Amino acid sequence: MYRKQKKSEDIFTSEITDTISNNENILFFENKEAFFGEIHVHTSYSLDAYLGGTRLKPTDAYKFAKGETVEVNGKEITTSKSLNWYTVLDKFCANCIMIS
Repeated sequence: MYRKQKKSEDIFTSEITDTISNNENILFFENKEAFFGEIHVHTSYSLDAYLGGTRLKPTDAYKFAKGETVEVNGKEITTSKSLNWYTVLDKFCANCIMIS
């Protein structure tokens, strides 16, 4: 006879739910929200991005994240909705400057 076992996630979730319902100090939000953003962006301040054609500065990246229009390669682009978070991760390469 075949019996379907519970997934480990189901067991874990039921344990968490029991813990939350028995503890008044834990905040629980029924309406969950999804947040959208960009985790890894380079601007013209990163040499490799600049050599690859990126000409936007960090201020331009910030404007784009807020939903404002920016110009990229002669085209104006914008997002349909501003982002909740945005991370600019420019890198500095001392050796690259010494070589050039």
